[in-house]
Amino acid sequence: MKRLKYLIFLPLLILGQSYMVAQTKSHDFTLSLGYGYRLASKTNEHFTNQFEDSKYFSKTKHGLTLDFDYEYRYSKAFGFGFKASAFNSYSALGDTLGSKDDLYIFYFGPSAKYDFYLDNKSNFYIRGSIGYISLRNSITEAAPPSIPPNPMASSTDSRTYSGSSLGYGLDIGYNYRLNDFLSLDFNTGILGGTVSKLKYGEDEFKLDNNENLFRLHIGFGAKISL
Repeated sequence: MKRLKYLIFLPLLILGQSYMVAQTKSHDFTLSLGYGYRLASKTNEHFTNQFEDSKYFSKTKHGLTLDFDYEYRYSKAFGFGFKASAFNSYSALGDTLGSKDDLYIFYFGPSAKYDFYLDNKSNFYIRGSIGYISLRNSITEAAPPSIPPNPMASSTDSRTYSGSSLGYGLDIGYNYRLNDFLSLDFNTGILGGTVSKLKYGEDEFKLDNNENLFRLHIGFGAKISL
């Protein structure tokens, strides 16, 4: 992960090549939907459903991603802008009535992008970004039965934890241009950060096991150039 910090702005290292490409200023907007897989090998002690059941924890590592990228392209090859990315995983324990996790991770930060052109219709690109990443997990646990039985007692216990950290990532993608304004976009990459503290209401907890938010993702979408 440490090496990733030095790779995310790789486009800057090859910026000098951009003078060889014709100047083409534009605004690029890319929206893509995809699949994400979290790389965490364990979770923190407050996410009790996941912490106590490794098979259930494995299920929560899969989720949907939604990414929006904007770049101001001041040459045909190089642009800068920002990236916004969301990951959501919803899982329920089938053998424990009412137990579930609704996990949401959001990222936002500035980005830099460099395009490698194959021909006038297709190109590969690399994009680096560093910014803010946040986590929210709404947990519902099945409450233990009361003794003596109380029909008025709640059968579940719900709480929501949140946390934030520095995030960074790297995307590699491919664009196929349909016309001057619209391109198809295929992308894959890694994005994440590490959360060491969680908040629950007004309380804040230092974690024994930091929450690893890094994930691999693959997506498909469209780019509009104006």
